[in-house]
Amino acid sequence: MDNTAISKIEKGTRKVSAEELLNFSKFYNVSTDFLLGNTDKEHYYSLTDKDNRAIDAEIEEILNGMSDSNSVNFFKSNPDLSDRDKELLEVSLRQSLELARQMAKKKYTPKKYRGSESD
Repeated sequence: MDNTAISKIEKGTRKVSAEELLNFSKFYNVSTDFLLGNTDKEHYYSLTDKDNRAIDAEIEEILNGMSDSNSVNFFKSNPDLSDRDKELLEVSLRQSLELARQMAKKKYTPKKYRGSESD
């Protein structure tokens, strides 16, 4: 598609075919509903604010459990663990939990709620 056609689409003076819309969604790796403005979520499996709050709570629980005096204290048993190392641990936990939630949404979201996405 040339720049003139894209400019016309952006200005609203040219309509987009279903095939073009699907190609745009694949190129930008977003859902067609996102491109049409029907949703804020780029994908049906994108995390919501509620998901992110649950992840925050889970990370806090994990980290508190690692420093809890009633359990094996991970941080005290590893005195060489710097604040930077703790920060990296938290980032790693967040990435893992986010990925796990996205994979679960991909696997368990019924097809009728996936919109036009096929993955």
